[in-house]
Amino acid sequence: MALVEIKNSDRNLLTHTTSGLSVQLSSGQLDPREPISEINHYLARRKLSDRQTAYLEALKRQLIFREFARSALEAQTYKFPRGSKTKSSREYKSMIKGDTGIPLIDACIQDLKNGLPHNRARLLLARWAIRNANIDPVLVADFFKQYLTDYSPVINTFNIVSAASGAVFGEASYRTSNPVTAAKRLDPDNGYIKMFGFNSQTPDPDALTALKLGTELWKQRWQEARANDSFIRKNLWPTQDKDRGAYFILNRLPARGPFGPYYKKYLAREGEMVG
Repeated sequence: MALVEIKNSDRNLLTHTTSGLSVQLSSGQLDPREPISEINHYLARRKLSDRQTAYLEALKRQLIFREFARSALEAQTYKFPRGSKTKSSREYKSMIKGDTGIPLIDACIQDLKNGLPHNRARLLLARWAIRNANIDPVLVADFFKQYLTDYSPVINTFNIVSAASGAVFGEASYRTSNPVTAAKRLDPDNGYIKMFGFNSQTPDPDALTALKLGTELWKQRWQEARANDSFIRKNLWPTQDKDRGAYFILNRLPARGPFGPYYKKYLAREGEMVG
């Protein structure tokens, strides 16, 4: 039975379709090398359309990225500026209810509550919550944990710390992510938001004002943290249980050693990963 379905959808755009592999991968039931090997077989031996080829290539990169995340979580120190919004804040309550006033973000929240949101939706929502709404990263991580059907402590933590630190491959920065601009790139025909009852990407005026203020607050928090060296330096979740199935896949792609900590090294050594 084939593990990978060859689809015509663009994995770089927001869609409501997933590979269907994440639950098995997160639980450790599926060795990630198996779908990667199958994808390589398809690419080498089948006549595919350009869109199908692009879909498989993107899926393969994302499968490898999952394993990179396991290494990066251990190998790097993540820095968080203090002063995040708490449970009592308007921003947190709007996230929980899914009424932020930004159609793309509210659609991502509804998608999350369905249990298996697209990977682009996960990242977009995490970045908005942390960088634009300034919600405490631990609260954002808990929100994802509550709903994700394929919840994995390592993968979810990596996505959250990536959004909170502003960088993965090097020194953290305070660059922001604008969901209004992202909507034009990730959902150009409004197909994604329409699935959740929205017809326009235009945010409410109050939400747009809050977005601008939140973005400036994020930058200010980073600048103050740098000036005073007041960063929080810690992982959101302990990884001492990394050798147990739900955290790391035993005897497969190692968290340490020749595969990490940089994503390009994973890509360059793909042959060893699937050989």
